[in-house]
Amino acid sequence: MNPTRIKNLLIIAYEFPPSAGGGVQRVAKLARYLPESGWQPYVLTATPIWGRPTDESLLDQLIGVQVRRLPNRNPSAALARLFAPVKALRPSGEHAGSAGSAPGATGMPLSTRVVRRFWLDSAALWARRVPTAACEMHRGVGFSAVLASGPPHSTLIAGARAAKVLGVPFIADMRDPWAGNPGYRWPGSPVRDRRSLSLERDVMSSAAVAVTVSDPITAEALEYGAPRAITIPNGFDRADLPSWRPRPGPLRIAFMGRFYGSTDPTPFLDGVALAVRRGGAAANLVIDMLGQMSEFVTGAVESRGLKEHVIYHGFLPHRAALEIVSGADAGLVALTDRPGAEANYTGKLFEYLGMGLPVLLVGPANGVAAKLVREAKAGLAVPYSDVEGVAKALQDMAAAKAAGEHRHAPVESVIARFDRREQARLVAGLLDEVVS
Repeated sequence: MNPTRIKNLLIIAYEFPPSAGGGVQRVAKLARYLPESGWQPYVLTATPIWGRPTDESLLDQLIGVQVRRLPNRNPSAALARLFAPVKALRPSGEHAGSAGSAPGATGMPLSTRVVRRFWLDSAALWARRVPTAACEMHRGVGFSAVLASGPPHSTLIAGARAAKVLGVPFIADMRDPWAGNPGYRWPGSPVRDRRSLSLERDVMSSAAVAVTVSDPITAEALEYGAPRAITIPNGFDRADLPSWRPRPGPLRIAFMGRFYGSTDPTPFLDGVALAVRRGGAAANLVIDMLGQMSEFVTGAVESRGLKEHVIYHGFLPHRAALEIVSGADAGLVALTDRPGAEANYTGKLFEYLGMGLPVLLVGPANGVAAKLVREAKAGLAVPYSDVEGVAKALQDMAAAKAAGEHRHAPVESVIARFDRREQARLVAGLLDEVVS
């Protein structure tokens, strides 16, 4: 590659390694692989956020990527930190929310509900400083384009404004819906709701191209004014993934990540409890949960009599977590069937596919994630509220394992579309087009 042809790209993302998570991985992999296609990334991000998991090992993949961090100014994290001592004083066994409902009356933590009264999201204060910092970086580097990734969608607003000030093309990377996302709608406040949608129109109309993770989000971007939009889903990096090696013994289901508003596991747990009560091969099944677990989840497990069936591993470095997951018989994806959920894949789904791990998806039957599982013949997709369907799926998997029958033959040509390196090449191609 001719060094004189390398162009500089400003990537704006609220979270970046050592922060962990699917959205963080998407941006980090772009930063890692774009130089192979002639684009040198410079990252403008926030300082790590209190209470969010970090994984220092992720930094090893990003040697040579220059990163500038602005104070995160995250009001939700600040409030959560303020409430933490009070929360710690609650009697042992008292859980946030009942076993059948998510924490809080609206399904949101109190800190998030407070933030929604004043700001678009928790990155809004941080985003205000981004255009000024982008100008400072531009004077020393000279950017050919700006790419901003959201949510939080304040990051997209900041990216659009920074690109306008710099006079360069703007690429909006949308990992979640905006208009189709309950977290960015205010049905009880028409003025605020119109303001949110107006901001989306401003961002989309200012983008040279919108890159999204699913076709429904692509359709939304076009509806709200993007002159062009293309779907590039999340993916996996084969260099990160161990091979699937199921462990002997009872059926094992692994979940990697955290349960929150869009991934409420209660119907899945109801199905597990039903399968266990029915006995047979599923009576001794084991669930490995990797990541931060809330009191709501641990309470839901205990109330269903499943405490002896769940192993909480806590948050682990990414590679260590994948090693545990690779020993399971199936990887769980749980997507709450609510507005916007049909447009979500979740990052863990692609890592399950990449390592060859069968998928058990509990979510919207017609969502993009369920369609992918069926297209790739990569496992089972059960409607979110179908408790009987979950129980039957677990019983069938347990019986097949007990009989020594692992019937799993995914379609490799489908799975290969989600290789991170190839996806970075697609983004680089779009960047070349909008710059030229």
